[in-house]
Formats: sequence, structure tokens, C-alpha cells
Amino acid sequence: MVDSNSFTGADKVKRNAKLTAFAAIPVLILAVVLLAQGITAGWILVILAVVIWVLIWIRFSGVGTKGLPEQK
Repeated sequence: MVDSNSFTGADKVKRNAKLTAFAAIPVLILAVVLLAQGITAGWILVILAVVIWVLIWIRFSGVGTKGLPEQK
């Protein structure tokens, strides 16, 4: 069984944010390429990346170096 805090410790939060940032880079590069070619699907990728980062920011706002509180 997965521990309820396995993704919310301070080191895990930082790691997950870094992984998300690295995963977003190729998506944004693809979006720029699509936009340069005049394909409007690039805007969908840009909006998707922004929505993901807004959700992450909302979820982890206030997280300090101690991580999130105990998850229930």
C-alpha cells in the first residue's frame, strides 16, 4: 500500500515540481513550433500547460521547507 505522505514530504514536493517543470518544457517547445507553423493547436498546448501550473500552484501554495501537512 502507498503511504499517504509519499508524495507530500518537502523533498517529494520539490522533486515533483521539478519533474513537472521538466515535463512542461517539451510541451511548450512543441507549442511554439506549432504556433510558428500557424497551427492553432499550439494554443491548446500553451493553455494546457498554464492550467496544469495553476493547479499545481494552488495545490502547493503555502508549502514551505517542511512539506505539506499530514494527508488523511
